[in-house]
Amino acid sequence: MFGFKINVDVSALDKETTMLEKTLECFIFNFWFVFILWILGKGKSFFVIDFILIFLKNFLLGITFCINLKAHNYFSFLKYFIIDLFLLETLYGYILYTIIKFHFDKNNKIKYDLIIMILLIWVIIYSLACGIIGSKIW
Repeated sequence: MFGFKINVDVSALDKETTMLEKTLECFIFNFWFVFILWILGKGKSFFVIDFILIFLKNFLLGITFCINLKAHNYFSFLKYFIIDLFLLETLYGYILYTIIKFHFDKNNKIKYDLIIMILLIWVIIYSLACGIIGSKIW
C-alpha cells in the first residue's frame, strides 16, 4: 500500500554455529549475569534483588522446559537442563550463600579475589559443557 518492504535475513537462523561460538555466547551471557548478581549482592539494600533475579531465571527455565515437553523436543533440551541443574544452579546457590554470609556474618573475612576466580572457573566449565553438547548432533 505505501511501498514499504521489510527484508528479513533468515540466513542467520540457518547458520551452523561452531563449538567455540556456542561456548563464547554461553560464557558471555552467564558471566555477565553472575557479575551483576555479585555486584548487586555486595550492596546493602540490593542483595534482595539477587533472589528475585534467580527466581525469574529459574521460572523462565521451567517455562522453556514445559514448552519443549509439549513440542516433543525434550531430549535435546534435557541435556542442557541436566547441565544447568548440576553446574549453574549450584553456582547460584554458592553466590547466594556468599552474599548472605557477607551481609549477616559479623567477622566478614571473605576473600573476594578467590571467590571471583571460583565463579569465573565455574562459568568457564559450564560454558565449555554447553558448547560441547551443543555442537554434537545426537
